[in-house]
Amino acid sequence: MKGFINPFTYDSKDLVHIVSVVVVPDAIAKDILSAPEKGELCFIEFCRDRLLTDKKGFHDAIKNLKLKSFSDVGKVTKTKTSGKDTVLKSERNLMARLVTIGREREIKIKELLVYTLGPIPLALAYPDGGLMKTQKAKVLHHLEEKTPS
Repeated sequence: MKGFINPFTYDSKDLVHIVSVVVVPDAIAKDILSAPEKGELCFIEFCRDRLLTDKKGFHDAIKNLKLKSFSDVGKVTKTKTSGKDTVLKSERNLMARLVTIGREREIKIKELLVYTLGPIPLALAYPDGGLMKTQKAKVLHHLEEKTPS
């Protein structure tokens, strides 16, 4: 609980993710904060067009608002390596966020950078994101040899 912020005592005009203490960009914050009003407008439009008048059929498809949320803070990028599509999460300010989170949670940078930052562990993938060819049976046999019977 030490790493989380208290939303009742945190004073800032920016919208901040409670767990990671990441400041949400203005475009995404605008969508998050305007979601209730936009939802209410869509409800009123639904009632007007489908219940009060016969402009649209009741069971016709409803248009999605496509609002951005906290999950859109990290941009998902697809890359093609050795003929396979790989999904990579890339953030422009990753190092700045790591430093900020480390400072807030009082973690040293050396401890933060011990772990891989890619979507796939380095034991299963090459640094460029391509998957390694592994034989699971060999790993199983190796583990069976090391364990006492």
